[in-house]
Amino acid sequence: MNLSFEEGFKYSLRVLSLKDYPRSLLLKKLRDKGFSRDSAESIVSELVLKGFIDEEKMVRRTWERIQAGEVIGRRGFLFSLKNNGFDLDSFSLAESLYSSEKENEIVLKALNNYLNKLAINKLNFDKKRQRVYSYLQRKGFSREAVNYAMRKLSMEERGD
Repeated sequence: MNLSFEEGFKYSLRVLSLKDYPRSLLLKKLRDKGFSRDSAESIVSELVLKGFIDEEKMVRRTWERIQAGEVIGRRGFLFSLKNNGFDLDSFSLAESLYSSEKENEIVLKALNNYLNKLAINKLNFDKKRQRVYSYLQRKGFSREAVNYAMRKLSMEERGD
């Protein structure tokens, strides 16, 4: 099956109108659609040149969602970028945006949100600590950030 550059370009624009794709995932979609490697790479390069694919903007948009209240840890953020096929430049940008101080701020928000959910349940302190620890780990927070949140939780329980 011989597919033209124009068909690939139109297909890519249609796909990008539905969802942002990083360069590597769009290449995979084009390859799966039946385009040759060279043809797919030239289509994606043209899309990058014209500004239809901007991985830096995608990473910054994701970061803005996290700052606006989406609860995800630094590891979770980097893991989602890796799973979505972002390149190494995107990782270095993401790491520069998500500092350990920022992660400590976000982990405290996550802690407070989760404690409000747990307030309905009458749990003893040990069971509450166990659930909070598991929740923060699942959200992708680093061990240091989780330990920071657990120290804050202990201080609240003691009344410090």
